[in-house]
Amino acid sequence: MVPRDSNNTFLYGPKCDALNLVKSNAACNTFRGGIYDPDKSRSKGTPASSYTPPPDRWSSTTYDMFTDSLDLGKNISIKDFPMAGPRDYRNWDLQGYDPQNIIGMGPGSTLVEASRKARRIASDAFGFYWGLDGVGDTDQMGGSFVFGGYDKAKTYGDGHTQLLSATQACATRMVVSIKDIVLNFANGTDASIFPKDNGGTLLAACIVPERPCLMDMPLTPYFQNLLDAIKNEEWSRSVGVDFWNVVLNPNNPIFTGDLTFTLDNGLQIKIPNRQLIVPERYVNDNGDLAVNSSRPVLRINSLQNTTGTSLPILGRYFFTSAYLMGNRDANQFTLWQANPTSDTNLVSVNGKNEAFAATQSCATKPTASLAPDQGDNGGTAGNATAGSSLRPGAIAGIAVGGVVIALASVGLIWWYLMRKRKARAETLAASSNTQEAQEMPPSPKAEDVLSTQGFPHFFPHEMPSEHRPAEMPA
Repeated sequence: MVPRDSNNTFLYGPKCDALNLVKSNAACNTFRGGIYDPDKSRSKGTPASSYTPPPDRWSSTTYDMFTDSLDLGKNISIKDFPMAGPRDYRNWDLQGYDPQNIIGMGPGSTLVEASRKARRIASDAFGFYWGLDGVGDTDQMGGSFVFGGYDKAKTYGDGHTQLLSATQACATRMVVSIKDIVLNFANGTDASIFPKDNGGTLLAACIVPERPCLMDMPLTPYFQNLLDAIKNEEWSRSVGVDFWNVVLNPNNPIFTGDLTFTLDNGLQIKIPNRQLIVPERYVNDNGDLAVNSSRPVLRINSLQNTTGTSLPILGRYFFTSAYLMGNRDANQFTLWQANPTSDTNLVSVNGKNEAFAATQSCATKPTASLAPDQGDNGGTAGNATAGSSLRPGAIAGIAVGGVVIALASVGLIWWYLMRKRKARAETLAASSNTQEAQEMPPSPKAEDVLSTQGFPHFFPHEMPSEHRPAEMPA
């Protein structure tokens, strides 16, 4: 998990507790994204008595601080890096949305601070592409998380930049205005799910890249219009990988088209069908990722009556077709159409949102021009500079590398980050069993299991608790 509202890095272990969300210890290890074992570390230590960790979302009495070496790849390592070990997280309210180890990217991020001190990054910027996350081999491609810049190779066309919002309803402060959402049917016809008498009213949405859905969508009128148009219904909810996404009725025709989002700045993002509707996936008792193809998951969380007034969210599956760069120093974020490629072209970005070619070398004297730009802290999505694109800037003092993070802590491989291999399945056999939303899917046959070797990044990530729907399984 890479949340924008947690400051510390949290590692579960050495014992694994899934809080009854999965049953076995093997399943718990997968569910948590790996378990940190301090006994296998030769560099684990204790923070200095003078060290005060930054405040976080939860009481400091619920976790213990320790230090260890953190490997960021590219021969970049942070020694004696302070991290937190969750001790009592029963009341953290993370549930199946965000069960994994946490890399805090909040305003007081210890990782950002350490990287800046080491002159590895020039700004609190990041680039995010989830990758292709379908079931078949052709529908999968590794994503990336770039630290200190973005991956230009994975962008297509002009970037659209706007100011971060000041609204308290969006913890990431990245708010967009949706002009239309259109169903693209396989027969070539289109249908908007916006009301016909909309009158040009925009739908605001908060970008939460780690949220395990395409969108948290209001039931009325948007999601109901979608169901009516595809002639299906909400049959159940998934409690697997795509936690609390809608399961369609498999006895009705399943939509075979795509879904296109149009933002107020003109940017269009089309989600292809094989990223939109997938078989339900979950962790079985052996700790393997398994598939129940009798339960088709539409990657949308319908906001019901108790959450209907919540700000809608665009989650991680939006970034199967879009690329995001955020820069808190510049008080801005940028969206592009995504270019699904394994090529890499890392670009570093400074505090003024000036982009320059990334290198791995550092000069000895950083200059003031790389200091964070104050910007307009009261900025909202409404006064964004729609359609503006990043322009190359001069290298000022230090040339820093945007680092594609593939984190590994001593004794723990962080497989859940964005460098997934293709998942392999010999057969995605249909299961004849059906379950209510509150039940875990049944254990599959051996041929239904996807190998956890090189485990893909299918798991729910961190999200702000204030956005979480209230209709939870018991």
